[in-house]
Amino acid sequence: MVPGLSGKSGRFFMNALGVFLLAAFFLSLRGSWAASPQEAARTMMKEYIRLEASYSEKMVELYDDTASIRNVRTYANGVQHQIDLPGATYKQLIQKVLPLARQRGESSRYKEIQYETVSGERVRVTAIRRALPKGYDSPIAWVVGPNAQGRWVIWEEVSESRQK
Repeated sequence: MVPGLSGKSGRFFMNALGVFLLAAFFLSLRGSWAASPQEAARTMMKEYIRLEASYSEKMVELYDDTASIRNVRTYANGVQHQIDLPGATYKQLIQKVLPLARQRGESSRYKEIQYETVSGERVRVTAIRRALPKGYDSPIAWVVGPNAQGRWVIWEEVSESRQK
């Protein structure tokens, strides 16, 4: 018991101390059983693909407002045009084009998805995206990682698209 505390007060203090010590112990182990950055990136990308396939506007929540978005579009005549957007603008664009994509039956399929830790908890995810019904493959890459609140977001996206 604690000197000066007896009865219910002493038991409450000892129980509270026990809970605190147990919580501290499990928090100290957190690093050994928490998901690796690549596992967290895999989970996030599965959610991205699921939301995209269902044309869900919740997809925008996966992008940080400060994300860097780049797309290089190749036109039928071979001319390329690069577009750079901040995340907040891209999120607004997604919300506008998702209903159109659904109406047109546009979708993406991903293959050859690879994960590479680039710094700290940030992971570069690369893939080949198949644009349907247009029927072309193009590379796409994201840099993902936790934000200040610990939620995993997209910090960067670099893609290519084609006009058909």
